[in-house]
Amino acid sequence: MKDTEKVFDRIAEAFGKARRRPWPDTVRFLERFGEGVEVGLDLGCGAGRNIKPLLKIARRVYA
Repeated sequence: MKDTEKVFDRIAEAFGKARRRPWPDTVRFLERFGEGVEVGLDLGCGAGRNIKPLLKIARRVYA
């Protein structure tokens, strides 16, 4: 596990920069719910790229 942590620490900055935008499929999926969702939950949130699309539909978002 420590090796995995070291590798991720080494690549985290580049990984985050390469994945700043949410995937179009994720945005389309969230848009199907419409606005007014009470709570949005981003499990495995990584760099947080899905927070903005979640905030468009949910009153509260947990990541």
